[in-house]
Amino acid sequence: NIKKAIKNINYFVLLTDSMKSWFNKAISYTVVEGIANPDELDDTCKCSVENPVKHIVYAGGIKFEYGVGDLVSAFCCVEKADWVLDIYGDGPDLANIKALAGDNRNIFFHGPVANSIVVEKLKTADLLVNPRKNQELTAYSFPSKIIEYMSSGTPMLAYKLDGVPNEYDNYYFHIPDRDAGLIEALTQVMDMDRSFRREMGKKAKQFIIENKTPDVQC
Repeated sequence: NIKKAIKNINYFVLLTDSMKSWFNKAISYTVVEGIANPDELDDTCKCSVENPVKHIVYAGGIKFEYGVGDLVSAFCCVEKADWVLDIYGDGPDLANIKALAGDNRNIFFHGPVANSIVVEKLKTADLLVNPRKNQELTAYSFPSKIIEYMSSGTPMLAYKLDGVPNEYDNYYFHIPDRDAGLIEALTQVMDMDRSFRREMGKKAKQFIIENKTPDVQC
């Protein structure tokens, strides 16, 4: 099952040079952090430029360690009436993170939905956010969410994680790793011209097409 294999390989811990010691002779090897699903790389732009309401999407586990609470708190601080935050997924911290959102009418928790629906929501959003910060294990893993987000053609806002190769750096908006960094970055990107944001998303998708599909990687 190719689709299942692609999804699973994106969760693998990155290989390190120390693994060469497993073999008693010199071997050729490469490190592959993830593989894009070619079925999600169609050429159709799903964004609705005319829609006055702009959507930020997070899709994944609802945990404080993933930064979802930080995202909700930052969004509440920015207070832009023409933006909404859509959160897809479930997790052990859902109730507490909902409490952080309080009575904010621009934050919507949609719960777990089919992956096909998530893929469509990523493509129609105005901004995707991966709010996860560097932690002890992030240097040894690559979030599958990075490739999934970039494959959508929608711009992404994220921290520079230790496990994400530098070649990705020019294809997403960066969150500065400091107090209030997420608030600052959200405000800056939300204030950008819509066409400028979309250009970043297009560049990211092209990067994935040219470098991270199964054919190219193999």
